[in-house]
Amino acid sequence: MRRADIKSVLQIVAALLLCLPTLAQTPQKPVDLNGTWTTDDKQMILVQQNGTAVTTTFKAGRQECKYGGGRAKLIVQGTLSESVLSGYYMACATSEQLVKDCKAKPDYLTKFTATVSADGKSISGKYLADGWGYTEKGAHWTDCHADVDYEAWLDFSLRKCGAMTLDSPDNFKITSDPRMPVINAEITDAPGGKVSWESQIKFTAPTISCSGGPDFDSDMVTGNGPKFSPDFGNFYGGTLKVTATSECGKESQDKQVLGTDPGKSAIQAALGSASPPFDPDDLKRIACNESGQCQFRGSGDPLFGKNGDAGIMQICYARKAADIWNWQANIATGKAILQAALAFSKKIPALVRTKTVRGQGPFPDATDFTSDQARLEAIKRYNAGFGSNSGYWQWDPVSKEWVANPQGGIVDYVNLVLSKSPTCPGPCAVP
Repeated sequence: MRRADIKSVLQIVAALLLCLPTLAQTPQKPVDLNGTWTTDDKQMILVQQNGTAVTTTFKAGRQECKYGGGRAKLIVQGTLSESVLSGYYMACATSEQLVKDCKAKPDYLTKFTATVSADGKSISGKYLADGWGYTEKGAHWTDCHADVDYEAWLDFSLRKCGAMTLDSPDNFKITSDPRMPVINAEITDAPGGKVSWESQIKFTAPTISCSGGPDFDSDMVTGNGPKFSPDFGNFYGGTLKVTATSECGKESQDKQVLGTDPGKSAIQAALGSASPPFDPDDLKRIACNESGQCQFRGSGDPLFGKNGDAGIMQICYARKAADIWNWQANIATGKAILQAALAFSKKIPALVRTKTVRGQGPFPDATDFTSDQARLEAIKRYNAGFGSNSGYWQWDPVSKEWVANPQGGIVDYVNLVLSKSPTCPGPCAVP
C-alpha cells in the first residue's frame, strides 16, 4: 500500500470501528454505540445497532469507495470487552460477492483495537493499515488480499454526536390563555458544546377575497449553545422548523404549532357587553353568526371562512397573524371594526343630504338616524363594509323616512345576527 493512501484509509477505518456488536460479557453500564459519530475531519458516521447486528452507514470521503453511490454500508466483526474494542473490518464492502469472499478468508480482514471512554462518548485506538488490492482503471476492489509486506498501525479517534431533541410542555399548542407554547430544543454532547440554532414558523392562510397575507411567517429566530428556546415575539402558528448546526453537521426537526380554543364561556366574557346604541349582547350575537363563537377547530387548526375570514369575528380586511392565532386579538379587532362601522353609519344621513347615494339624491330633508337605526346600519356594515352602495337603510323621499333596503355582503345579515342566541349553542360554523 502506498503511504499516500494511509490518510484516506484512516477515514474508512474510523467509520468501520463504530460498527461493533455489543458483546460485553456483563458490563455494569453497557456501551451503546447507536447514534451519529464524527471523525477529526468532520466525516459523519451513522451507527445502527440491534443486539450483535451492527450496520454503519457513512458519507464516503474516499475516492476508493466506489460502491453505494457515494454511501457505503460497512460490515464489521468485533467484540467489546469492558471498554476495549477489538476485531476486524472490511472497507467499502457493499458488493455481495466481495463480502462473501472476505468472510471466507478471515486473514484478509484488517485488525483494529480501540478503547471506549467511560462515558461512552469517544473512541480512540489504532488500526493495522496492511493495504488492499486496488486497480485504478477498474475503479473497484479487485480482491480482498492484505499486503503482508507493508504493515503500519495508525491512530484514530471519534466523538459521539448528541441527538437533537425538540419538545414542548404545551404540546406545541398555543394555550387557551392565550400564550405561545414553550419550545425547548437541545443537543447533548455536541463536540465542544458549540451549537448554533435557527427557528421559524411558517403558515399560509387560505385567501379568496380577504386582504392581509396569505403568508403569515414569523421572523427567523437564532441562538447559540446546547439549549435553545425560541421567542417569536408574537403569536404565530403553522409549521415550526428548528435547525441545529454543530461540528456534527446540520439536523432539523419540524413540528406543527396549533391553537387551543378557549371555549364559549371565555369568549363570551371577552366579548363583554356592547355599549349603546347596541344591545349589550350584540357582539355575542355577531360572533355566534360569524363562527359559532370559535377561534379554532377541534384539531387546533384556525377556523377560516370560505373567503379566508379568520376566527371568532371572521376578520377579513387586513388580517394579521394575531387575528388568526390569538383569539383575544381577534375579538379586539372585531370590536374595532364594529365601532368603525358605527362611526361611518352616523355620517350616512349627512352624506345622503348632499350627494347621490345608490343612484338617488341628494335629499336635503333626510333625517339623522335614530339610535336603533344607527345600530342596525352598523351591524349590516360589519359584514358589508363602508361602500356607498352598501348598508341597511335607504331614504324614501315620498314617505320622508328611512326604509330597510339591505345592500352589499350577505343581504339578510342583520336578521341572521339578531336571530342568534348570545350563548350560541351548537357547533363551530361559518356562514
